Amino acid sequence: MIILSSDNTIKLLIQSKKQTSAFKPRYKSEGLDDINKMETENQLNCNTEDIITRMPRLDTVIMVEKFIKEHSGEFKKTELFNNLPKKMMWGTFNVILAYLVENNKIGVDNSDYVIYIYNPELIKRFMNNKRY
Repeated sequence: MIILSSDNTIKLLIQSKKQTSAFKPRYKSEGLDDINKMETENQLNCNTEDIITRMPRLDTVIMVEKFIKEHSGEFKKTELFNNLPKKMMWGTFNVILAYLVENNKIGVDNSDYVIYIYNPELIKRFMNNKRY
């Protein structure tokens, strides 16, 4: 599918996962040690480059964040999408997850379950510590 983006450039969207995996390597370099491989595998893949994305409204972002906070560690990414109280497009959901990961509010455990990790009390405690 070909779309015209907001900056008037043409983007080609690849629809099958087999085609995208052929063009994108799984790891940036093949010489990564086991720790870096585990960190790469446990990151949440939001894939906002190859799908049609829409910018979410603030109430939608808050709704997803609140749902993840209430059900932390219960759902994987697709299960979370299917159990949301309000339906949305997959691209919008991926944009919201990318935002929450970038702001250190959610993370993914070893079993690929989405967990809520934001802790404002701990941040306040570290901000009040003496610095030497």
